[in-house]
Amino acid sequence: MVARKFLTSPSYHGHFDFFTLAIELTRYVKDHVDTIERALAWKPGDPSTPLEAEIRALLIHEATHFLDMTTTSWGRTYVYRKLRFLSLIDSPGPKREAAEKAFMIDTGEIDVHEHLLETGAIAPSACSILRHGISYTEDFGAVVLIQYFSDGKAMHTVPLSMISMLEANASASEFLCRIHYMETLLEPAERILTKQDIDRDFTDLLGDPTRLEYSVLLRLARDAFPSWELKSVLALVAALCRFSLDIPSLGMAIVADAVERTIRSPYANTIAMELRRGQHRQMIFFKTLLFILDFQAQMSVDEAMEYDSQLKATPNQAIRRVWDEGLGIEMVDLDRMRARERTFQLDLIDALRLLEDGRIFRESSAENSGLLDSASAGSVALSQLRLPNFYLADNTEIAFPNAMDLRMVD
Repeated sequence: MVARKFLTSPSYHGHFDFFTLAIELTRYVKDHVDTIERALAWKPGDPSTPLEAEIRALLIHEATHFLDMTTTSWGRTYVYRKLRFLSLIDSPGPKREAAEKAFMIDTGEIDVHEHLLETGAIAPSACSILRHGISYTEDFGAVVLIQYFSDGKAMHTVPLSMISMLEANASASEFLCRIHYMETLLEPAERILTKQDIDRDFTDLLGDPTRLEYSVLLRLARDAFPSWELKSVLALVAALCRFSLDIPSLGMAIVADAVERTIRSPYANTIAMELRRGQHRQMIFFKTLLFILDFQAQMSVDEAMEYDSQLKATPNQAIRRVWDEGLGIEMVDLDRMRARERTFQLDLIDALRLLEDGRIFRESSAENSGLLDSASAGSVALSQLRLPNFYLADNTEIAFPNAMDLRMVD
C-alpha cells in the first residue's frame, strides 16, 4: 500500500492535501524546474519528451482533486465543515463538538478503507467476473463491496469509498491527458508506441492488487462497455464522478429515493439515509452506471445505438438523460438547487474568514466550473484552468500557466 500523509491523495510521485488544498510533486526538486516549466508551457503540436508528458499527466491528476474540492457541492460542504471546526477549535462546548463530529464524518469518507480490502494470490486482471453486495460495519456503516471472481471463487474484495471515486476521477484525467498528447503526435510509429504505453499502464493499474480501491470504478466502467475505446470509457468515468460530486444537498434527498427503490438489501434504507445526509456519493456513481445499462437495455436497437453514441460524445448529457427520462427526476430542478446552494456555500465560507479558502473557492468556481460542466479536467488545457501554485519535494514553488496569485507554501 502507498504511504500517505494525513488527508492526502494516494500517489507514488505526488499528492493533493485535502486539508490545505495544496499540490505537491514528491518525486521532483529544484533541479527539475526547467523540465517542469517546459511541460507546463507545452501546446499541441510542440515537441515534448516522455518525461514532460508524464509530468503533465501527474499534475492534472492532482489538479483534479483540487477541482473536485473547489467546484463541487461535495467539496464546498467539506471545506465549510473544516473551516467551521477550525473557527471553534479554541471554544470548547457543544458547538465545537458538533462541528468536529460533522467534519470527522466527512474526513472518514475520504480515508482509505484498508481493513475492508481483501486481496488474493490471483491478479485482479485475471478475474473475469465482478459481483457486488452490501455489508455493514460498525466503523463505516453500510458499504458496497465489489468482489473479483476467478473459477467461481472470490479472489479480491474491494469496498467502494469516496477515495475510490476521487481517485477514479483523477486517474481518468491523468490518462485522458496522456491520450490527448498521443493524438497530437505526427509520426504514426510514435503515436502507436505511445498508445501501447498508455494501454499497458492502464491495464497495470487495474491489475495492481495494492491499488484496487482506487481502480475499482474504472474496472466497472470498462467492463460495462468492453467494446469502447479507452478514451470514451475514461470520459464517461469523469462525467459520472462530476455528476455524483456536484448533486446539491437537497438534490441528494431526491436522488436517494430513486436509489433506495432499486437496492435489494436489508441495508437499502441505511444507504438512502446516508445519501440524504450528503454522504456515500460513490453510490450515485455506481447506481448511475447500472441505471445507464438498464436504460439502454430497454431501448430498440436503433435507440440503443443512438444512446451509445451520445454516451461517447456527450457523457454529461447522456447521464442527465437517464435520470430525466429513465427515473423521472427533473435535472433542471437540481440545476436551480445547485446554483442557489453554490452562492449560499460560498457566502458561508467567506463569512468564516479563515485561511484563503474563500478566495480560492470563488476564483476556482468562477474560472473552472463552466469548463468542467462539459469536459473532464484531463481534456482541458492546463493553461485554461485556474489553479494555485504547486510545490516540489524541497518546497520549490512553481506556478501553473493561469495561476492564482497565492503562495501555497507560505
